[in-house]
Amino acid sequence: MRGSSYVNHRPYIPHNRSEEQNNPYICRLAPFATGFTFEWFDHADDGEHTLFYRKRWGDRTMTTMAISEAVITVNGLEEHQEYEFYIESKRGNRSFLRPLRTDTPPVDCAVINYIHPEDNQYFFSGHYFGSPTLTRCPSGKIVAGMDVFGNGSQNISILFTSEDNGKTWWYLTDMYSFFWSTLFVHKDVLYMLGLSTENGNLQIVCSHDEGKTWSAPVVIFYGSSANCPNGGILKAPMHLYRHKGRLYTTCEYGVWYKLLYPGIISIAEEDDPMIPENWVWSELLRYDGKWKEETGTQKDTVEANIIADRSGQLYSYMRWSVNKILRLKIDDTDPEAPPVYDGILDAEVSDSMFRIIDYKGRYYMITNKGVGRFILSLYVSDDLKHWELVKDIMDYSHLHRGKYGFQYPAFLAEEDGISLMLRSSFNEANNFHNANYMLFTKLDKSIFEEEKSK
Repeated sequence: MRGSSYVNHRPYIPHNRSEEQNNPYICRLAPFATGFTFEWFDHADDGEHTLFYRKRWGDRTMTTMAISEAVITVNGLEEHQEYEFYIESKRGNRSFLRPLRTDTPPVDCAVINYIHPEDNQYFFSGHYFGSPTLTRCPSGKIVAGMDVFGNGSQNISILFTSEDNGKTWWYLTDMYSFFWSTLFVHKDVLYMLGLSTENGNLQIVCSHDEGKTWSAPVVIFYGSSANCPNGGILKAPMHLYRHKGRLYTTCEYGVWYKLLYPGIISIAEEDDPMIPENWVWSELLRYDGKWKEETGTQKDTVEANIIADRSGQLYSYMRWSVNKILRLKIDDTDPEAPPVYDGILDAEVSDSMFRIIDYKGRYYMITNKGVGRFILSLYVSDDLKHWELVKDIMDYSHLHRGKYGFQYPAFLAEEDGISLMLRSSFNEANNFHNANYMLFTKLDKSIFEEEKSK
C-alpha cells in the first residue's frame, strides 16, 4: 500500500480490510414502503453481478436478481419489514451485508442516504448520520455531505450530488478523515472545511470539479482528540457568512457538556483559503463576567450562526437552551478580538441546532421548537429579535417522540424557494438523536409570499 496525501476515496476501506477494495461496494441506500433503491460499483469487475436479499428474521430464503446497472430498485417487499442484502460478482467477491427496514419517507422528501442502526459498513466511524451540509455549485448541481458518528472513531464523511434540484441523488465520494464539516463555494471553487475527527485538526480541502476529486488537506489549526480531558476544537457544519470583505464562521474549544469557549474564525475574501496563515481564529470568550453573572450557567454554547443586523453589527447567535438563544457581539474591525457576551434572547427554539440566513432583506430561521426534535418550523424576522412562525415543516408530535427527530437543518434560500436537508430519525431509528436518514425537501417559493401576506 502506497502513501497518499488525499482524503477522497471511492470508497474508503481500512488498511486491515484492504482485500475488500476488489469487492462490490454499496455506496447509497434508500428504502421505501415496499422496497429499496441502492447504488453500487465494483472497481475490479464491471460485468454482471448477482443481488441476494432476504428477510432478516423468519424465512431467510435468499432471493436473487441479476444486476448490471449502477442504480437498482427492488420492489414487491413487505411494508415495515427488515431485510438484508449483498452483491456478489461472478468471481465470488461479495459486498458488505447491508440491513434495511422498509417504510415510506415523509411527504415530498427525497432520501439522500439511509443507514440501519445495525449496519456495520462504517463501523470504524460509527452507525448514525450527522452534520448535514449543503451547497449549490456554479453548474447548478447540489452537493450534500454527512458524517457517520456513534460507537466509532467518528472520522468519515460521505458526499452526494444532485443534478435535478434534489429529486435524485448520486454518490460522489467518501472523505476520510473528515468530521463536522461545512461545504461552501467561493470564487467558483468548492471547499470543505471541517475536523479530522471529533476535537481534531481543523482542515480544508478544495475541488475544481464540483466534488468528484479533491486536493490534499491543509491543516489550519491543530486540535487534539475526543479523549483529551482538555477537549479540543468543536466546529459544527455551520455556513460561512460574507461580511465587509471577510468570510466568517464559528469554532469553539473545549469539551461537550463541560466547558466550551466560543470563538470566531474568518478569512479575507480575496485571500486563498488553502493557505493556513490567511485564516484568523479570534481569542476565545471565557465564561466569566457579565455572562456568568446574568445566566449562572453556561449551557450548550455551540453551533452558532454568524449574521449581521440591519445596522451592520455582526453577531453570533448560539444554541444555548430551550426557548433561549445566546447572542455574542463580534468586532468586524479586529478579527482577533474575542466575541463579547450580548445577552440571552427569547425565541421558539429547541435545545438543538437552528439555522438563520439573510435573504432579500429578511431573516429566515429553521429550528425545532419546544422540547424535543419532532417539530421543525420556519420563522421569519425583520430585526433578529422578533420571530414570526411561517409554518411547521415537520410535525411528528403525535408519535413516539423518543424515536423521531427532524433536526440540524441545512438550507439554501433561492429564487425557486428553500432547499432543505435534514438529519432525520424515523422508521425504527436507534433514537431521535441517532439518525438513520438524510432527507432533502423543497419549500416552494410561495413560502416567501406566505410570510409577506401575514
